[in-house]
Amino acid sequence: MLSRIGIWISRVVIIGVSALFTWIGYRYIFNPVGNINETEVQLQTATAITAARVNFGAFPLVVAVLIGSSIFSLGQHLRGVATVVTMMIIVTVVRVYGIAVDGVTAHNVKLLYPEAVIIVLSVTGLLLELRRARIENKVKQ
Repeated sequence: MLSRIGIWISRVVIIGVSALFTWIGYRYIFNPVGNINETEVQLQTATAITAARVNFGAFPLVVAVLIGSSIFSLGQHLRGVATVVTMMIIVTVVRVYGIAVDGVTAHNVKLLYPEAVIIVLSVTGLLLELRRARIENKVKQ
């Protein structure tokens, strides 16, 4: 029963994070100036706008594709969820560091909540996937 729950938690994490990063990527690829203005940053040169498209658009889209590709095989769920755990912990640690060094902003604090939810769900999915993999390995022996 837990292995079935683990599979579905992993799928939700993989699909949800892939959708989120696809959405972020498309927003910044097609409207970098408008979306970056929400964070009170101004892009004033063509180089800056293209850099925003690449850094805030292309990279999240690549992450979405890499994580999303793990949904097609149960054997790859572990890779996908482990990638989400690693990425979200790093993102959250850097955000907390930024808050500590640069000061608290409503925008940054607001993003901590969904990041924490993703971490909790993805760590849960990872632990259940590891358990499922262990059980499958015992059955094969």
